[in-house]
Amino acid sequence: MTKTESLLALIPLLTNNTQYTKEDLADRLGTTVRSINRYITELEEAGFDIEKERRIYSISLHSPFIRSVSKHLRFTGSNLSTLVALIREADSSNAAIRNLRVQFNNIYGDTLFEGVKIDKEYNRNLDTIYQAIKHRRKAILHGYYSPNSQSKKDRLVEPFRFIMNDNSIRCYEIESGMCKTFKMARITEGITLLDEEWEHHAKHTSYFTDIFGFSGERTYRITLRLGILAARILCEEHGVSMKEMTQEDDTHWIYATNVCSYQGIGRFVMGLISDIDIIHGEGLKAFLSENLKVLTEKLDSSHKIL
Repeated sequence: MTKTESLLALIPLLTNNTQYTKEDLADRLGTTVRSINRYITELEEAGFDIEKERRIYSISLHSPFIRSVSKHLRFTGSNLSTLVALIREADSSNAAIRNLRVQFNNIYGDTLFEGVKIDKEYNRNLDTIYQAIKHRRKAILHGYYSPNSQSKKDRLVEPFRFIMNDNSIRCYEIESGMCKTFKMARITEGITLLDEEWEHHAKHTSYFTDIFGFSGERTYRITLRLGILAARILCEEHGVSMKEMTQEDDTHWIYATNVCSYQGIGRFVMGLISDIDIIHGEGLKAFLSENLKVLTEKLDSSHKIL
């Protein structure tokens, strides 16, 4: 990498950086700490304001160059107000929405989403995983909490896909030799992006998420006949389902889809059972039959108590 390339690569690493020391920057650029010191001096001479907090270095967002570039990227007036309103009202459980709030705050100031909780550590983890997937690199999930063992453990993984509104990641775990789903919220001590490239790409199994939010490596084909009420509710709650629906007559629609679990679609069918017929899906029928037995037993038990 030439000196010019190193300087250009250093700028985005330092912009709003909250994690890199000089040693980290040297590792990322494949150079020495001495060279990093020289590059930082040259950036300062070029008009960049370099900030240091403990051992972390960053470029101030108030640097003339950053301000000059960002002013052409900023939203103003009604456009900004509309975007802020939409992001404020969006689902806070979506990691991408939280990341947007952080980015807008970085550009427009910390008061833009005043009162809205923003987890910067979570978003740093999100960005690190994004880089791991993009560049096909391994990563270490530090202090990953397992509710089963009630313990924390570092996990060496090959992240390859975000799922569940970016709240979870699909990874190949090196130790177990298996593809697993890891929840972002359970990563308690940060993430380290490694220089090591993926070695097990062929084992990164496909992963699917159905319209009811359930995910898995397998899918099951389901075909339902929906009445007017069931069809309307399904379309209102899951608009994408309209692509898989065909009208049979004036009062019925055929809905054929793949699901990863019978729980989501089972809940939908049980809630509107009088308006739905199961045309195809033996697994779904068995699932509903078993749950109806459990429900009957609970109802009988409650009658005895009364």
